[in-house]
This record gives sequence, C-alpha cells and structure tokens, in this order.
Amino acid sequence: MFGSLKNIGALTSLLGKREQIAKSVEKVLATLDQRRITVNAPDGSVTVVANGKSQVVSVSLAPAALAAAGSDEQARAALERTIAGAMAAAQVRAMEIARQEAQKEADALGVPELLSSIPGLIKK
Repeated sequence: MFGSLKNIGALTSLLGKREQIAKSVEKVLATLDQRRITVNAPDGSVTVVANGKSQVVSVSLAPAALAAAGSDEQARAALERTIAGAMAAAQVRAMEIARQEAQKEADALGVPELLSSIPGLIKK
C-alpha cells in the first residue's frame, strides 16, 4: 500500500517536470540513434552493427563463409544460425545500453524509483 503511495508521489513530481522529461526523452532517443553496437560471431564469419534503438544498421559476411554457404547446405544453415545469433546479441546489447541511458536521465531528473517500479524497463 505504501509503495503505491510512494509511486503516486513520484508521478505527481513527474507532472511538474513534463518539459524536462520531454527534453530528456528526446536526448536519449537522439543518443541511441547515433550509438553503434558491433557484434562479431565467434568464428568471425558475421559482423552485425545495430544502433541503440535495437535497429540493425548493417550485416557483414566473411567471403569464406559466403563461399562455403553457396556450395554446402549445412554450411548455409550454420551461417543462417550465426547471423540470427549475432543479430540477437546486438539487439540484447542495444537494449542494455538503452536501459543505461534511460537510467542516467531518470537519475538526473530525480525519478529513479518510479522507473525501477516499471517491470522490465530499468534493472538495478
């Protein structure tokens, strides 16, 4: 019960900081848009670059991996799995970075308690 009252107090505080919050959101989104996360497959066959918004910006494939995939069904399937794994890893890392950026802004606004009460948004 008291936790809910605390959150109501935090929400009331947020309402008074609407403009600051809007600017902070814009700042975080711009930062994430410019941020680049690079993930390389362990065997070096795939490199995935994503931005901080978890959007894949580029995928590079090693020539040897492409050549092998072109002539061998198992190699092609392995390359497809490697691409999917590298993309997933880049997106997970981007989400971690997004959480960190949001947490920094929340701390600066003095509202970390509210953000941490939203499941899955901020992990401490």
